Amino acid sequence: DDYTVESPVEGWTPEHLTVLSDGHLLSLDASLGLLAKHHVHTGALLWHRALWNDVNVELVVGRPSESPDGRLYVPVSQEHRVLVLTAEGMPESGFGIIGTTPGRFSFPVDVAFGPEDTVLVLDRMRHKVLVFDADHEFITEFGRMGSSPGAFYHPVSLAYASGRAYVAQGYLGRVQVF
Repeated sequence: DDYTVESPVEGWTPEHLTVLSDGHLLSLDASLGLLAKHHVHTGALLWHRALWNDVNVELVVGRPSESPDGRLYVPVSQEHRVLVLTAEGMPESGFGIIGTTPGRFSFPVDVAFGPEDTVLVLDRMRHKVLVFDADHEFITEFGRMGSSPGAFYHPVSLAYASGRAYVAQGYLGRVQVF
C-alpha cells in the first residue's frame, strides 16, 4: 500500500500505537515526548502534543490507552505515575506515588479499563496489577513475582475485555487471564 502517515516533526520515531474508539491512530514518540493523532484512512496528522518540555530527557513510557470516556492515559515509568490527558491530548491530571507498598508504583508500563470505571495499571517491577476507582483512588492489587499461576516476571502488557484481565510477559512467553 501507499499508506504513509504525516510526520508531525522531523526525527519522529513513534514507539507505541493505539487504535482509538473513533478508529483513528494515536502514536507516542518517547524520545521527543510527542503524542500524535492520525486519520486512519489518509494518515493525515490531526493533532500533536508535547507531553513534556525538556526534549533532552528521554523517559520510558508505556502504550497510551483510551478510557471509556475518551481520556488518554500514559504510564511514565521513571516518574512512577500515569498521566491523564483529555481526548485532544491536553494535560488534565495524573496519579501515582513511588513505592513498593500496596497502591504505589515502581515502574508502570500499561493501563487498561475494567468494570465500573476501574483503572488497571500494570507495574513491571512490582509484578502486579493495581486497581483504582474512577477518581484514581487505590482499591486493590493482584499478582506477585514468580513463574507460577498468578505470578509474573517483568510483565509488559495488559488488556481487559469481556470481564477478564489479560497480562502478557516475555519471560516464559505467556499470557495469564484473570
